[in-house]
Amino acid sequence: MTHGNVRARILAAQKQNGTTAMAIDLDDLLPKKKAPEIVLGADLSAMSEHELVVRIAALETEIARCRDAIIARQSTKAAADSVFRKS
Repeated sequence: MTHGNVRARILAAQKQNGTTAMAIDLDDLLPKKKAPEIVLGADLSAMSEHELVVRIAALETEIARCRDAIIARQSTKAAADSVFRKS
């Protein structure tokens, strides 16, 4: 059933019941995809100095997050190795 068909059925049911309540737009129910804040390889020539500083800060934050994830993986691996280590 397409979006238009659903809308038409809702409107027909409202007309038949004599109600005038507006139906929820089905597009509002779908999760919104967040646009990526940083696109690797993006054209930097159109960005201001402030935008570039903000971009660098965001990238550094993401790098730190990745490094923390690596450390967590290494800790998990070390713990597993110590449990399953052959004598």
